Amino acid sequence: MSVLSMQDDEELSENHQEIVDESWGIEMMTLGRVHNDIMDELQEIDEIRSEIIEDHSDADIKEIDKKVENLISIETSDSVVLFFTLAHEVLRGLSGDIIWQKVFDDDISKDNAREYARNIDSEDQENILYYMGIIDSGEKGEIANVRKTRNKLVHDMRSRQYLDGIGNIESRVRRAVKTVDKMHVEAHNLSLLD
Repeated sequence: MSVLSMQDDEELSENHQEIVDESWGIEMMTLGRVHNDIMDELQEIDEIRSEIIEDHSDADIKEIDKKVENLISIETSDSVVLFFTLAHEVLRGLSGDIIWQKVFDDDISKDNAREYARNIDSEDQENILYYMGIIDSGEKGEIANVRKTRNKLVHDMRSRQYLDGIGNIESRVRRAVKTVDKMHVEAHNLSLLD
């Protein structure tokens, strides 16, 4: 059972529900819902692409792909922006939790130290986790990809509206989900994808 694919938190086991409640519960559930919405729309677009190719076997595949890209709705664009914004914030929180667990002494006020660790700049969090040997260069790169994709979508109107320059959306979303899961395992010793 996958926490990220759950539509209704009543379906979660008590153990999963407790972990989700403690670690970004609403954000994680929303991230899962938005992930599912994006994947459903991309599946529909892929089916339309297959039908077009079947009906026009002599057509140029690149031209078909260009037309199919235009089928991505504004709603899907909004969902992709929301997904990467949430994924980035969840990763910041999880990174902060890991730093808090590994760096700060138990004698320090736990809440203040945890909040401080969560509010460290995301790129600095990535570097701290990397230099402490908690994540490797590949994981650091995946976290950076989520951050950079989020920044491009949030700060560049054309990217946000048309998903220009983002690359394969489905692949990026799947990689982001795996990255969030890896960090959740590191922070809470529980996979969200099991």
